[in-house]
Amino acid sequence: ITSTRLELALVDFAENIRVRRMIPLLHSEDPDEVLTEVCQITRERIDKLNIPISAILAFCIIVPSAVDTQTNTLFDSPRMPSWGGYQIDSMIRESFPYAVILLENEANALAFGEFCHAEQPDLKSLVYVNVATSINSGIILNGQIHRGANGRAGDIGQMHVDVLNTEGEVEDIISLESLASATSIAMEAQTAASSNIETSLVFHENGILTARDVGIAAAKGDAVAREIIERSGHLLGATLANIVNFLDPDLVLI
Repeated sequence: ITSTRLELALVDFAENIRVRRMIPLLHSEDPDEVLTEVCQITRERIDKLNIPISAILAFCIIVPSAVDTQTNTLFDSPRMPSWGGYQIDSMIRESFPYAVILLENEANALAFGEFCHAEQPDLKSLVYVNVATSINSGIILNGQIHRGANGRAGDIGQMHVDVLNTEGEVEDIISLESLASATSIAMEAQTAASSNIETSLVFHENGILTARDVGIAAAKGDAVAREIIERSGHLLGATLANIVNFLDPDLVLI
């Protein structure tokens, strides 16, 4: 479950994806409605494949929010309003009583997936950084997901970075996420496109810009887009340098 879409996959124990479907999703949708739709679509698909409910042995919900490991629920979060404390496992178990219900943070799941399929046989630790509408990371230490005492480990988007002025002096100190996330990149591009600066970004249809648009423009040589990407990359790199010095992982993935 992301802030924009619902992605469902039916996977067997040989890691073959039997069914995969993506559905647009509003950020503020009620958890009852979302999970009811998840169960309904899953039931329809397994019925078509003649798979009995008793064969669904695990049901994993991946969310862009921190998970309370004590209660197996989500913490209150602006990324998923109204989901805090909701009993997701109870809702799913009503339709799939034979399944183990797993709830995991998106960055942790991505990190563990990369760890399991890494080409380095001696890999023991890695940091996976997920840069999207927010910035967070999954941390693998000694082959295990590191969740922290309360399940909030890896939220690097809230780490502070220095904002410098043209003289190289510290002008402000704000969160990494507010400067280097996809949302902030798009907002900065929108500001540039609305000004008199010469850039191809002003020719975008409907006046709507995304981080992907900025990346495409930068790849084509647009100076303004490249400056936005480089500044965001520099801030992210400086943050990762501190993380590497602190954790000393085998691998960092962005």
